[in-house]
Amino acid sequence: MDLELKEYLDGKFAGVDRQFAQVHEKFADVDRQFAQVHQKFADVDRKFENLHADMESMEARLKAYTDERCEKVETSLLTAFHTWAQTYEVRARATSAMLAGVDERLGLIEERVAALERKTYPRAS
Repeated sequence: MDLELKEYLDGKFAGVDRQFAQVHEKFADVDRQFAQVHQKFADVDRKFENLHADMESMEARLKAYTDERCEKVETSLLTAFHTWAQTYEVRARATSAMLAGVDERLGLIEERVAALERKTYPRAS
């Protein structure tokens, strides 16, 4: 009976060993799958880092472009305003000179009218 028991137990242990080997193989498969998942996450992280760098680069280019365009618009506006102001100043000076002449002529006309009125309407004294 000892021999039969030993054979029986050896058979059972061999079956348990086979089951442990299968479980061990399944754990090895799970480890391989985790390694693949880990690699995929590493790839995703790397892609996000690249995307972040691309976005920062794009942001810097957009800021530089916006600054450049704003400066160009400011320069154009200031140049146009300065040109307008120069033209206006020339016109204002010309108008002022013309008005000075008109004022002088008006003064002369007022003197002549006053002289005529004195002749036509003598003062009653």
